[in-house]
Amino acid sequence: MCTKDYSIPASNHVVRKGTMVVIPGYAIQRDENIFPDPEKFDPHRFSDQGSAGRDSAAFITFGLGPRNCIGKETTHPMLHHTKLLQFDVNLISISFFRLLAQRYAMIQVKALLVYFVRHYSFTLSSLTPVPMVFSSTEPLVKPIKAVYLHLTSRQV
Repeated sequence: MCTKDYSIPASNHVVRKGTMVVIPGYAIQRDENIFPDPEKFDPHRFSDQGSAGRDSAAFITFGLGPRNCIGKETTHPMLHHTKLLQFDVNLISISFFRLLAQRYAMIQVKALLVYFVRHYSFTLSSLTPVPMVFSSTEPLVKPIKAVYLHLTSRQV
């Protein structure tokens, strides 16, 4: 939601206060000018060399800016207390705690993924449509039909 009138640079367009703004993440991530051969699985495109010269906002799957990760909102409840926020905290800022929470959330997700990859093999179910078709009406990348996987326990 646009909170104040915003003039788009190098244009005559103004986004008025109260206008709902949706960033088309799926379209941006499929733009061949930003990601050559966008449908190809290419982890190298996210390496330091592969992402050099590309705007950091081009891949916004986890968000960008003050709302970039749900982990930011999982900081200790005491940090959100209004009186605490009124103090000038010189030793450690609230931003530091939010950054820690964001990193902690990412560590939790990575640990969960490692656990599943270590303990299970994944195969695509015949119920999952191939190629996958994504919704063009959702603000986030979302397949139109469900993704079904078979998990087979590994002997660890």
